[in-house]
Amino acid sequence: PPCTPSLQQQPKHLPVGDISSASAAQLQKLFPNKDIPIVTYCAVGGRANKAVELLEAKGYAAIAVTSGGYKELKAEGIITE
Repeated sequence: PPCTPSLQQQPKHLPVGDISSASAAQLQKLFPNKDIPIVTYCAVGGRANKAVELLEAKGYAAIAVTSGGYKELKAEGIITE
């Protein structure tokens, strides 16, 4: 489902491998509210889509994948690292 992230929230970087092996308690610590929007991204979309699948399977509801990938987000100033 589409969602609009709050720019007030601190972005978190979590590799897909960490999501797949994370316990419910570890994810709860990182993302305590399962209904808050989470936006995933990667270079072109493959890992971001996998992250969505894994998070949905763990009960997170408001997840979206960015279009354009990392380079586009950086060019637009959304990602600064």
